[in-house]
Amino acid sequence: MMTALTINDLKILSSVSTNHQYGLEILTDLQESGTPLLLGSLYHVLHRLEREGLVESYWGEASPERGGHRRRYYKITAQGSLAVSAQQMSFSTPWSGSFAYSF
Repeated sequence: MMTALTINDLKILSSVSTNHQYGLEILTDLQESGTPLLLGSLYHVLHRLEREGLVESYWGEASPERGGHRRRYYKITAQGSLAVSAQQMSFSTPWSGSFAYSF
């Protein structure tokens, strides 16, 4: 069974679901949606998501503008898309059963 995704996981997976993006692009998307996240924290989450098979990464081409350095791009995997769908379904499924509260 897969661990439940955090809100940050879902936002990151959503960011890379339609376009392959590098870290700063993902961070900009998150900040525009009101999610304050540090770049180091973003990469920590991306590496965990990659270990779990929810995202894949690849190196882009070197560019003169970047001094010959390459960017690492991230994209969602099929497993990542399934995990997002499963998490979204769990949000929309009403809880069954009763809860007893004692005050």
